[in-house]
Amino acid sequence: MRLWLADLQWRSFFAPIPTATLASALLLVTQTQSHVADPQPKQILMLHSFGLRFKPWTDYAEGIRAEIGSRRHVEFQDHSLVTARLNDDNSDKPFVEYLYSLNRERPPDLIVAIGAPAANFVQRHRADLFPRTPMVFTAVERRRVNFDKLTEYDTVVASSNNLADILEKSVLHVLPHTKTIAIVIGASPNELFWLKERRRETARLAGRVQFRWYNEMSFEGILKDAASLPPDTAIYWQFMNVDAAGVAYEGAHALNRLSAAANAPIFTHDGPYFGEVLSVAPCSRWPNSPKKPAR
Repeated sequence: MRLWLADLQWRSFFAPIPTATLASALLLVTQTQSHVADPQPKQILMLHSFGLRFKPWTDYAEGIRAEIGSRRHVEFQDHSLVTARLNDDNSDKPFVEYLYSLNRERPPDLIVAIGAPAANFVQRHRADLFPRTPMVFTAVERRRVNFDKLTEYDTVVASSNNLADILEKSVLHVLPHTKTIAIVIGASPNELFWLKERRRETARLAGRVQFRWYNEMSFEGILKDAASLPPDTAIYWQFMNVDAAGVAYEGAHALNRLSAAANAPIFTHDGPYFGEVLSVAPCSRWPNSPKKPAR
């Protein structure tokens, strides 16, 4: 097992250093599989947590493809874990059988799990998913990886962050008079895990600011509330994959709608949410401002 850890207390996850680290990890696991020249392109199986159009994981995946594809000839096979949006794991077994049947004749040379739900899925079924095939877990926070279950064929390129630190170095640094921070987070299993963690992390800021948590609202309700926030309020965008009404949101659609409706500035830790990958974070967008993030 190999571990690369990017300490991202306030930096964008997909900054140049993590990108280079991930590229090195991918090259290492593909190059150490065989010392014999292989004329065939390497086969990389990419497992996506939510789908092929969910930010920021879409941006991470595209960065990985571009980085590794520029260094050697590879063929990518993409699959999505739609069940990551639900509280039902009953489809795990059929999906595992499908992946195995699809790749039985020629197993992949590398498996890449994008995001926490994909990492959790492959760890549950590692024995059935080509157990000797090198696997990389990435675009995942280290708390979402079960390190006790990692094998000698697994590599982790993880992030580590704390929401209280992020807010202090972004919202409360830029807007020191902030009294309320509204946290946008959805209701999928992954988001509910982070809701608990983010509440725990921000407990030490309770005497300084009040928090509004949007996990129990439909997105339409969030838009209505965000349009009439009190003065000295900021919005922090964690992620919105599935709202409390069970509606899934792909790409930047939800963020764009929130930006158009909100009467408070919006902050996030991830540049891809605002339409570009930044080497410096946090990012912020003020209501009715141009659609380019401020640095």
